[in-house]
Amino acid sequence: MDEKSKDRSWKEKISNLIFEENARDENLQEDASSEDNEAPYSSPPIKPAETLVRKQEESSRPIPTAESDLQLNLKEIYHKAGIQESSFATPEQVLELQATFSDLPLDLQKQKVLKTLASFKVDINAVVDNTRAKATAIRNFLSGIQTGAQSTIETSNQTIGQLQAQMDACRQRITEAQALLDQTTNQCRREMSQLQGVLEFLGVSGSFDGSTKSRLK
Repeated sequence: MDEKSKDRSWKEKISNLIFEENARDENLQEDASSEDNEAPYSSPPIKPAETLVRKQEESSRPIPTAESDLQLNLKEIYHKAGIQESSFATPEQVLELQATFSDLPLDLQKQKVLKTLASFKVDINAVVDNTRAKATAIRNFLSGIQTGAQSTIETSNQTIGQLQAQMDACRQRITEAQALLDQTTNQCRREMSQLQGVLEFLGVSGSFDGSTKSRLK
């Protein structure tokens, strides 16, 4: 039997077991109520088996992140960590079972889940080991991502600092060149004005532009 068939068989058995337990609980509650002459207890409606299976399948779907569309490939992470996947002794199966009892108090959820796992001869220690191994794999994966991201951030900040220094040097050269241009222009104009004054004093007509041919008579 392939993994999909095993998983489907597992869910069908769980659904039937839950259906039977709910029915048995309802009968016990009705008997206790009649013996104590109390008002009849109204138990919640029993969910059909297909509804329970659908709820389990929906609970196993990856939850989209709020800030991005990034989805972790958990199967690949676990595979690289050398984790041997089990069909039943996994935290995912515990979460799926817990979801089927979500209407019950937490302590009753735990009792129901443990009882269901025991009925399928699932070793709780194996579930714990698998859960810890997966948590370690995710922690190591995150550590690698953090190291790589930090390295990229530091390198980029260094590059930004170098570029900033180059930009500051360019701005300084622009300032110096502009200052040299302004000072030189002012000095040259002042000197040319004085030279123009000499020509005018000597009676040479025309402006000083280097091309005047007027001469003293």
